[in-house]
Amino acid sequence: MDQPSLIVDDHSHPGVRILTLNRVAKANALHEQLYGLLNQAFEEANDLKDLRAVVVKSASNKIFCAGADVNAYAELSPAQASVKRRRQLVQTMITMLGCHKPVIAALEGKVIGAGAMLALAADVVLATESVTLSFPEIHLGMPSPIGIAILKKRASLHLIHPLIQLGEVMHARELVNHRLIDGLCESQDLIARCLQDSTLRLDPQAFQVNKHWLNRSIMDEILEAERFLNELP
Repeated sequence: MDQPSLIVDDHSHPGVRILTLNRVAKANALHEQLYGLLNQAFEEANDLKDLRAVVVKSASNKIFCAGADVNAYAELSPAQASVKRRRQLVQTMITMLGCHKPVIAALEGKVIGAGAMLALAADVVLATESVTLSFPEIHLGMPSPIGIAILKKRASLHLIHPLIQLGEVMHARELVNHRLIDGLCESQDLIARCLQDSTLRLDPQAFQVNKHWLNRSIMDEILEAERFLNELP
């Protein structure tokens, strides 16, 4: 029997929903089913009154997410496939950024492309020393305005340039120093550190309102980036 590409756990840690990317054989590459399950999980979280936070992690300690599954929609033309993959990515980013609950990304291993966008869209990003983060799209001849919009949530333009325009790989210590991620811990302590995060103790309504205001311009820019890319020849 096939394993689900996303494991939703509401029971191991009361008040916290753990979402585990579980498409490890494909490096957790994001495809239609996984995008759909993530959207559903974030939307459901909005209506769970006793839920204090959502944690997103990987079933592997070697890779968080390798990005979008570029082999999806092989039956379509390259342009049509790109539009479809882009729509799914943008919808997931909007749903995650609009989630009423604090979202915490628990990172281990490689965090690549759309997987980096997923991670950096979280309210809190915690990681182990094993983490590397990269946006390799420039090396594949792919523009990444959506990645730029997500990076603006946490990074200044001088940091966006090497990541997006040069496709450089950044390691965990660099990411902490540049405040792209919020903290480092040992692998065995990662989930415990997420459960101890201060966002879980904040007033939920105030947090929700602040989050909406903080993320509204980012969501607008993501949608604008999608439209811009779709209009390119």
